[in-house]
Order: sequence, then C-alpha cells, then structure tokens
Amino acid sequence: MSSLYDTSTGRSEKLVLIRYEILKAVREKIDAPGEVVENVAACLNLMTDVDELLRIREMLEEGVDAEELLWSICECLSKKVHPLSHDFTPAPGIQGLGVLQNVAVVDDPCELKRRLSQALLLINEGCTLLVPMEEDELLKRAAEVACRLVSGTVAMAVVVEKEGKELVGVCGVAEKLDRFPERARCLLEPAHTGEPLLMEDVKALPEARHMPPWHVPIGSAVSVPMGASGSLTGVILVGYDEKRKIDAGDVDMLRAFSRQVYFALQNRMLQVQVRELERLQERQRIAQDLHDTVIQLLFVMGMEAESLMRCCSDRPEVFESISRIRKLASRAAMELRSAIGAMSLKPSTGDTSLLELLQEVVEEWEKISGIHVTLVSPSQWPEISPEAQRAIYRVVREALVNVQKHAHATEVIVSVSHMNDRMIVSVQDNGRGFPAGMNSAEPSPLHFGMRNMHRLAEQVGGYIEAMNDEDGGAVVRFVLPLE
Repeated sequence: MSSLYDTSTGRSEKLVLIRYEILKAVREKIDAPGEVVENVAACLNLMTDVDELLRIREMLEEGVDAEELLWSICECLSKKVHPLSHDFTPAPGIQGLGVLQNVAVVDDPCELKRRLSQALLLINEGCTLLVPMEEDELLKRAAEVACRLVSGTVAMAVVVEKEGKELVGVCGVAEKLDRFPERARCLLEPAHTGEPLLMEDVKALPEARHMPPWHVPIGSAVSVPMGASGSLTGVILVGYDEKRKIDAGDVDMLRAFSRQVYFALQNRMLQVQVRELERLQERQRIAQDLHDTVIQLLFVMGMEAESLMRCCSDRPEVFESISRIRKLASRAAMELRSAIGAMSLKPSTGDTSLLELLQEVVEEWEKISGIHVTLVSPSQWPEISPEAQRAIYRVVREALVNVQKHAHATEVIVSVSHMNDRMIVSVQDNGRGFPAGMNSAEPSPLHFGMRNMHRLAEQVGGYIEAMNDEDGGAVVRFVLPLE
C-alpha cells in the first residue's frame, strides 16, 4: 500500500493501482450482482482524482453497501461533467423540430446513472454487432438496441443502397417492412444531410394523418445519420408514443450507436470478401492437388497404354481396346487441364489492371486449349468498381471454358468496348454455335456455365446475351450499365 505514496510512482500509476484495489475490495466484501460490479468498474475508469478514489477505498474498508458506494461514485463524477454544445440547423419545411444547444451540466446522480447505463449498453452491443450475422438480422437488432438505448416505443434501422434499394430493421412494429414508408420519407433526411432530425410533434405533419391502422401512434421522433467520416448509408430512427421534448444526451447516444452499426455493416462486408478470398484459395489448392496427382496418373496411364499397343500390334481387337483407353485417358487429361486452368486463374488485385488480367487469361487459355485468341480492348477504360472488374474477368473465363468444351472452334475474339452509359464485353468464336431453340435468358439447368455467367452479371447490375452469329459460331455478350 505504501507504493501509492512513493514519490517514484506517477499519478497515472497511482490511479490504476487504487482503482484495482477498490474493484478487488468490491468483489471480496460486497455481495453484489455482476452488473453492479461492471457499473462500478466503468465509473472508476472515469474518476481521475486520487483523493476521491482514496475516499472511496476508505468507505469500502468501513463496510459500505453496494448502493451507497455507487451513489458516492456518481456524486464524485457529477462534479466533473462539463457543458456540451451542438450546432444543428433544422431542415426547412419540417414542423416541430428541436435544436440541440447548450446541454446543461449533469448534476443529478439519477441522470448520471442513466447515462452510465447507456454507455454500458453501447459497449456491450457494439461488440455483439460484430458477431457474423445477416444484414436483416443485424438491422433488426440495431433497431431493438436503439429502442432500449433511449427508451423509445418504436425504432427503425434503415440502410439506403444504390439504385434506391432499402433494407429496414424494425422494433415495436408488428408488420415487417421491406421498404421505408413512403409518407414518412422526410425522416430519412439525415442520410443526406448528415445532421440529426428532431420532431417533437409528429402528428402535426400532414403525412401523419394517413398512417396505416397497424402503425403504433407516434408523438415525437428522432432520426440520426448512420455513417462515419462523411460516408452515410442510412438512418437510425426512434419514435415515442407521446409528444415530448427530445433529450440532447439521448441524441448523442443514438449518434454514437449509429456509428457502431455502420462499422458493423462494414465489418460484415469485409467478412463476405474474406470468405470469397478463402473460397478462391481453396479452389487454387484443389487445382494444384489435381495437377500434381490425377493429371500425372492419367499421363502414366497413357504411357502404359502406348506400351501395350506396341506389344499387341498383331492382335487387332486388343489393339483397338487399348487404343480407346489411351484416347480416353488423353481426353480426360485435357478436360481436367481445362477445369484446372479455370480454377487456378486468380482474380484481379489492386496492383493488376483489368486489361492485364484479361491478357493473362487469354494467353493462359490459348496455351491450354490450342485455340487462337485475339483480345481487342479500348484505348481508354471507364472507371468501374472492383466487383464489376471481377465479374467481367470471371464471365470471360467461363465463356472461354465453354468454347473449349462445346464450340469445336479454331478462332476466338474477346472484345471490350464502352459507350456513354454502358460497357460491352463480347466473346465470339467460329465454332458450331448454340443448339437450336436455346433460350439465353433462361438457360437450361444442364448449362451450368451459362447460369453462372447470368448470376455474375446480375450481381453487378448487368445482363448476358447469348446468340449465334450470322457468319457462324456463337457470341456471348456481357452488358454492364455505367453509373
């Protein structure tokens, strides 16, 4: 204990030591639930006065109970809370908006306890949201936590995606929503302005007169932007069943929570990308294993068949049977090499341009298939997302594999062009073309390659056209709208 008063011990070290002693004494001397111990730990971390901490430790030595201890800590902290100020300009045309200004000093221990409980909820739920879960589940949980955080009646977490698509998580509303209600779209304004929106009397809005019968009656509402560092994706919205003045501290808590939700959404996106990378790495490993084992076995089978053919040249029936085995082994090796080539080609990285990647695909495939390929590309490339680049790369690769398997072609042209509003990637061959009656929009379940190309194109907002060329052969065209 003397180390606390040793002149060689710094102030920060003293604070840590005293906090540790207090928390240890709380666990040993006070029969309190784990939640109370967590509250004490959180409060101690906010206390920076050595004398106040020593007084709290003396109280523990005298046998104070848990409630009295927590109240004493709250009284100490209430002296250290300073005023906050926020500048917020209400949007024009919106009635009943509050303005966040001159938040009063928190001098009420009950209010301070409520703020500490909110802070603990933020910490706990911030960690929970990072657990892998689907977007709709994440948004539903975000709405539930927002409702608890500021004691609301109903809450929504809304993500506004590209092309006007929306994802909505709700709490306190029986009806599941696929889209934010059209009549209340003014509450989405923070997703564009980046500023909170407060409505102390929602019923004064003309839109509120036409709320559906299943909707919970709303008196006041607060909507905060969901995002960070100027990047906005949506809003967190909480409504109350009665008209009330929106608490500025609650708005601060909602804004902090909205940032947590935003980072959780970003984390989920990174998890999806990691899973995709792991899948590609596993494909690479399988391709390497097939090349090192099965391909070599097929090669040995072919060599053995050739040796047997030389020994059986005077027995035509046996010779023909062994010859068929050799041809089947050779064909199996060729098909397997084609599959390995498709599996092992790597997607584009930040250091490789799409043109370089397509050149690599064409050269590699030309070596594997023995079919001559010409790549035609524009002098200037439009800016497209990494997802679109990966889709183009994979569609071209899949189309070339299909040419090798089915077209019986000797020439292939891969061309890339773009206009003002779209980019077109074509793979054209001089083979036998598509079978009569094939529907390119709805490929047969047996045409796995075509179905895969349609899926890849749709994921980035594009589409696939497949047709026979007038001069013979087949054409696969990937049309990608440019935003």
